[in-house]
Amino acid sequence: MNKLAPDSVRSQTALPHELPVAGWGHALAAMGDAEQEAQSLTEIIANLPANAVHEIFAASRADTAAMAGFGVMLALMLTGDAPCFFVHAMRRESATLYPPGLAQLGLDPGRCFCVQAPDLLAALRATADIARSDAAGTVLVEIDGNPRLLDLTASRRLALAAEKSGTAVLLLRSSARAAPSAAYSRWQVSSAPSTPLLADAPGTPAFAVTLLRHRRMAAGLEARLVWNFEERRFDEQTATPTPQHSSGEAASGDLVSVDARREADPYAQSHGRHAA
Repeated sequence: MNKLAPDSVRSQTALPHELPVAGWGHALAAMGDAEQEAQSLTEIIANLPANAVHEIFAASRADTAAMAGFGVMLALMLTGDAPCFFVHAMRRESATLYPPGLAQLGLDPGRCFCVQAPDLLAALRATADIARSDAAGTVLVEIDGNPRLLDLTASRRLALAAEKSGTAVLLLRSSARAAPSAAYSRWQVSSAPSTPLLADAPGTPAFAVTLLRHRRMAAGLEARLVWNFEERRFDEQTATPTPQHSSGEAASGDLVSVDARREADPYAQSHGRHAA
């Protein structure tokens, strides 16, 4: 949902009805610029409606796990501790839920339910039934490729059920291309390197996220997001210089420039030349 410009900005910008006609254009432009600056990918995600359909696409087949993890985290942001349902059609490569991992993300495994449907048609029917229920908070359904069953009409049924009951419907799309749907928002997700913690411990989950579609604003925004376990929300991570270790080498997983590696090379320093 669109977020209004901050009060501090609105207070400094006169409303159009308070200005002469000649000044309307400048006022509207200023208000539009302020609203645009106030929008970030984390704010857009935080203001997504829960009673809607949202599509999450894996950027590649290798990013399927990142897509699913992003979906679980988005479910937490949309509906909190409400019951969460996972629906998928049974196939040989189908993944299973890992309760300790869900608990680490902040989702109570005792409030998670897995529905294994015999085929996609049964999976979509189960998703629609769950979406109509007031007892469910979120329903996530895995959909591989671009099946004919998931057309615009089917997505509209899910959107109407979500709007009426308040249940969030998340379509997890792997090996798929974007097509017309009734989704409120559409996202593309790929895995990103996390920043290591102390002693090179694995960092928090990180994603490269692109907004492909939004019903109320222009798409195209992209950012690298990390999961905030304490607040159960996404934070945007900006590129920052990586500190060097005492040995002069970067830690495993650090992103360092070529110049930084050259300066840290004792052979290059002692012989007065750069390493290749």
